[in-house]
Amino acid sequence: MGKAMKWGAIIIGGLVVVVIAALLIVPMFVDVQKFKPDIENWLSETAGRPIHIGKDLRLSLFPWVGFDLSQIRIGNPPGFKEKDFFTVKSADLRFKLLPLLSKDIQVKRFILKEPRIVLVKKKDGQWNFEGPKKKPGKSPILSSETITDEMVMDPNCHVYIPKREAIKAKIAGETIYFCSKECKKKYLKEKNR
Repeated sequence: MGKAMKWGAIIIGGLVVVVIAALLIVPMFVDVQKFKPDIENWLSETAGRPIHIGKDLRLSLFPWVGFDLSQIRIGNPPGFKEKDFFTVKSADLRFKLLPLLSKDIQVKRFILKEPRIVLVKKKDGQWNFEGPKKKPGKSPILSSETITDEMVMDPNCHVYIPKREAIKAKIAGETIYFCSKECKKKYLKEKNR
């Protein structure tokens, strides 16, 4: 029995090492740059506006599934003077690996360096953040019809959260929104000093 357990542990340990090694090595041999035009086309078509990614596009699979992107540009819809709606020098995205296997996206890290957002309103009242008018059979993800919640900032940690998910507190007749009970508690403690 002891020998079988020992061999079982060795086999399982070996499989774990092989899987981790594969996750570390695969990104070195997969040229994600060749998929960049397809990614840009899919993003542009889905968003209904031009999206471009700069030269650097890197993939990592361990310990997090992640992407490093550079010089991201999201264009304005047609009819706006300003060419770009959103630009960022670089973006670093990391997702937890195991939840992805069950189609549950959990973001571990999302960092934007030097983001720039240009908000413009045309004379006809259309804002550039509103998606293009819907075409029959298509549903752009950046369409204003898909925005279902307002983002609010936690005054304690300065994190933005969807209003419907925020923890609320009525303070001096004003509704204040928090990302967690801990932030609410900390804010109220500081306020009562």
